[in-house]
Amino acid sequence: MGGDPPASSSPFCLYVLKTTLLGAFFFACSISLTFYNKWLFKDFHFPLCVTLVHFLSQFLGAALVRWIGVAVCCKQWKPVLLPWGIYVKKVFPAGLAAALDIGMSNMSMMFITVSLYVMSKTTSVAFVLMFAIILRLESPRVATLVVVGFISGGLFMFTYKATQFNLFGFVLVMSASFLSGIRWVLLQLIMQREEIGLSHPIDTTYHMAPVMALGMIVPCV
Repeated sequence: MGGDPPASSSPFCLYVLKTTLLGAFFFACSISLTFYNKWLFKDFHFPLCVTLVHFLSQFLGAALVRWIGVAVCCKQWKPVLLPWGIYVKKVFPAGLAAALDIGMSNMSMMFITVSLYVMSKTTSVAFVLMFAIILRLESPRVATLVVVGFISGGLFMFTYKATQFNLFGFVLVMSASFLSGIRWVLLQLIMQREEIGLSHPIDTTYHMAPVMALGMIVPCV
């Protein structure tokens, strides 16, 4: 007999649709930002200074959203303020890794093509899996090793005898991919542990952005 679909399927479909739209929006912004950075750094040769301003803007934006959230939208919301001990031990390593990751990525755009940059940054997936296995967030599986092998092989074939290959830029972007693996795994540990209290992305950005900005001050000077 025909009938309406189970009610439980509706939330799942909405979840899939929401995830798909958010993923598409992320990739659209990421690709647009990549081409914008390539265009910007072609004539403006201060990528680390731009990165520093970016981090400061993140902090000010997160602080503004927290203030608006408490004063206007939701007075019951209590923004998280971490003790210095937890801040230094948990947030500082992730913030420093994020700063170096983004800084090196932006700087590499001055030396390599967009295609090489995008291809090289895909290896960050392999580094994320590697550090997730080391920190026991993931279990080692044959499928994981196959994926890593395909990514590494694709990168080798792409860079082999490339016409516009720059060794310094390639080292920068690969170092950024390595640090990206550390960054995302540490960020997952921070946001998923209830005792830290940084499950909300605004609170996470508010606490990480000052560390990221601090990590860019010395290279900018």
